[in-house]
Amino acid sequence: MALVLGLGCGPAATGESAEAGETGTPGSTTSDAPTSSTTEPGTTAGTSVGTSIGTSAEETTTSDDESSSSASVGFLVDPDGGGTACFATSYCDVWGQDCPEGEKCIAWSADGDHDLAGCVLTRCAVLAPDPVPPGGTCTVEVGPWSGLDDCDVGAYCWGVDPVTLEGLCISNCGGSEANPVCPDELECFIGYGGWITACVRGCDALVPTCGDAATCTTTDGDPSVCLPSSFGVATGQAVGCDHTVGCGEGFACVATDRVAGCEDPSSCCTALCDPEAPTCDVATPVCTPLAGAETVGACTLE
Repeated sequence: MALVLGLGCGPAATGESAEAGETGTPGSTTSDAPTSSTTEPGTTAGTSVGTSIGTSAEETTTSDDESSSSASVGFLVDPDGGGTACFATSYCDVWGQDCPEGEKCIAWSADGDHDLAGCVLTRCAVLAPDPVPPGGTCTVEVGPWSGLDDCDVGAYCWGVDPVTLEGLCISNCGGSEANPVCPDELECFIGYGGWITACVRGCDALVPTCGDAATCTTTDGDPSVCLPSSFGVATGQAVGCDHTVGCGEGFACVATDRVAGCEDPSSCCTALCDPEAPTCDVATPVCTPLAGAETVGACTLE
C-alpha cells in the first residue's frame, strides 16, 4: 500500500471531498479550546475534550503510569524550519487510538482557527451517544478541524462544509505509519505530522476523475490522491508547494532545482506530461517520469 507523508504544519484546509459537502443544519457551538490539566512542558497529562454532540466538556487526568490514556504536553516546533511553535495541550495516537473508553483520538487545529494553516495536533474527544460509522453523514461543532464531531472511533468528519458544518465520516488508515492499510480501492493519505490519516480515493494524474469538490493531487514519488478542493493545495507553474501534499490537477510537486523560476526553498509545482507524448515548454523541456509512475511525467529542467 502506497502512502503519502505529511508535515506538522501545512496549507490551509477547510475541506470538501467529492463525496461530502451536503447541506444540512449547522452543529451547535462549544468552546474553541480543549479542557486540559495544567502541566509543565515535557510532562504528561491525560486530557479529554467533551462535545455537546456527545456529552459536556470534561477533564480526565491520569497518572504517569497510566500510559494508555496519557497525553504528551510540550512544544512542537515547525519541522519546515519556519519558527512556528505549537503548544500541545493534548496528544494521543491516531494509529493506536489510546484514549480512555468512550473517547477517540482525533486531529484538530490546536491554534483555534479550525483549519490546517497553523498548528495541527491530536486530542481525546468524547464520543457521541450514537456515533456515525464511516460513510455516514456527520456534523462538527464550531468549525472544520475543531476536532469535535459525531463520527465513531477510528473515523472523523472529512470534507466539512464551513457553512453547514456537515461532511462525511471517513476512516483513519489502519495498520501503522510504517505499514498503513486501507481497503483495496483506497490509498492512505498521511499528513501534518502524521496526525491526519485518511483512506481516500486514488486518481489518474493525467485523466483525473475526483469530481467538482475535490482535486487530484500529485507529488513525485507518491500516488496521486483525491483531496478536498479547498484544502489549499498549490497549483500553477513554479508555485511553491508542500511536497507531502502535492500540487493540484495538471501539476506535480517536485524538488526546487528541477523547476525553472522556482523560489521556494524545497519544492515547486510544474506541469504534468505524458512521457510518450511530451508537451513541455522551453523553460522546463524534459518530461521526466515520476517515481513509481512511469506513465506520468513532470516537466523539468535538463
